[in-house]
Amino acid sequence: MSFVRKSRTQVDYTAKVVLVGDCSVGKTCLLFRFVSNEFMSASYISTVGVDMKIKDIDVNGTKIRLQIWDTAGQERFRSLTHSYFRGANGLILVYDLMNPETFHSVRHYMSSVKSEADEEVILMLLGNKSDVPNKEKRVSYKEGQDLATEYGIPFLEVSAKTGSNVMEAFHALATAIKVKMHDEADDQFDLSDYVKKTVPDKRQERSCCI
Repeated sequence: MSFVRKSRTQVDYTAKVVLVGDCSVGKTCLLFRFVSNEFMSASYISTVGVDMKIKDIDVNGTKIRLQIWDTAGQERFRSLTHSYFRGANGLILVYDLMNPETFHSVRHYMSSVKSEADEEVILMLLGNKSDVPNKEKRVSYKEGQDLATEYGIPFLEVSAKTGSNVMEAFHALATAIKVKMHDEADDQFDLSDYVKKTVPDKRQERSCCI
């Protein structure tokens, strides 16, 4: 894995991040929310192949340019999608809280990550559409957390529609990338612990409003 250092611009580093998950889990909407802080309407067209957007983020005084690759979830594009794992600094696996099949697909993607991605790639698991009522959810918070714990990666429930935890997720990933860039704290930095300490648990907040 390599990081690109920018010495003559205001950006210190450029990092490659890849969004991966089945079709319609909301990867494009999550990316649009992060980059533009707006919700993309349901009329958008599914990603064909790959798309990429750029956003600069400040992490404790270090400016990191995230090149975020939005990959298609359709089966026919998976070989192309997997090729983008190589050289990635971060991978965000996304599933739909209302669709258990997309949750089960995470294991397939993790298998491909292990074979295609760099060993030191930073991983994160996101369950999207946390804004829906609990009665419509088909994947529990515990299931998501258990899977993330099994793989030793951080987990968050997020909502591209409301923006809940979206900025926090990308900022946490960028923080972990910064740590790896500078070899700061070495093994003392744990992204899962960082997420638990810095991102508020909003489950109770949602339950009171449903």
